[in-house]
Amino acid sequence: MRAEKAFPTTFMCAMLNVSAPGFYAWRSRPPSQRVLDDAGLTERIGKIHTAHGGRVGVRRVHDELRRAGVACAHKRVHRLMHTAGLRGVHPKPYKRTTVPDRFDPALLGSAAGSGRWLDIRDRAAIAPIMNDRLALCVSKGFDGVRFTGLDGYLHDTGFPLTAADQAAFNQVVDELARGRGLTVTGDEDEADSVGTSTTSGS
Repeated sequence: MRAEKAFPTTFMCAMLNVSAPGFYAWRSRPPSQRVLDDAGLTERIGKIHTAHGGRVGVRRVHDELRRAGVACAHKRVHRLMHTAGLRGVHPKPYKRTTVPDRFDPALLGSAAGSGRWLDIRDRAAIAPIMNDRLALCVSKGFDGVRFTGLDGYLHDTGFPLTAADQAAFNQVVDELARGRGLTVTGDEDEADSVGTSTTSGS
């Protein structure tokens, strides 16, 4: 130890009011059971933390240990994680990145529930926005999407849509979603009515 090189052990023991034999006995004493238990628990905590990509915090780790039948206090998990330098990663605050008025007003038709029908004939204008929204789904951890409104050409959308228009648009969004690794579901009756095997829609 650096301190031992700077000062005699007997001098430091005298300053700390500790006997020299007691100090040497303490230094040569094997680790206590508590220390050994903490080491084993820390290793287990580290594996849980790594298995979850280093994202989980004290609460999640404590829950995992409890489900595995390991009895330990929340404060102990907190202490061991702090000592080991392990900490959870908090998700970033939600920030809305897509808004309805991103669509050109000329593309908005009649009301459809809480939204409005789109002029799906202009696929070049709509596809980039749909692609951005699918990217947002992926960033939030979704593994699939469900499209609705697959039979817009049968409704009063405000545009003279045809079954061919609908089928072509459905195919575009289906390919965009699957291209991002998302599973796609929709209303099979609507998809059949359009005469296409895709299950995506507007």
